[in-house]
Amino acid sequence: MNEALQTMAPALMKGPRLSSPPPSGEIRRSLVLLSHFGLHCRPAALLVRTLEEFNCQVSVEVGGIVVNGRSVLGLLSLAAGYGTRLTFVVSGPQAGEAMAAIQRLFNDNFSDAYEPKDRHRI
Repeated sequence: MNEALQTMAPALMKGPRLSSPPPSGEIRRSLVLLSHFGLHCRPAALLVRTLEEFNCQVSVEVGGIVVNGRSVLGLLSLAAGYGTRLTFVVSGPQAGEAMAAIQRLFNDNFSDAYEPKDRHRI
């Protein structure tokens, strides 16, 4: 290493970071809502129920509005219709599992919100 680089190297290594790394365990993913019904009460409730089993924090952002992903009223306030891009930020010990569950709901177009689990035939 030449003499100029040897004197500059310590200063370069101590310089400010241009961007900080995301918090440990944080996952950010944007998903497009393809359900023609939008994110109304049933799918919002299904999303909240799905997240109950995971130890994590979830926020959802649409158009600069950020809400708690564990709140039905918060999710409804996004007024997310067909084609809306929702950005999920999940952090905590079970962030990966929670994000996988959210992805499954979107992949299935929240079909479980419309199909009753207990069908009694008479």
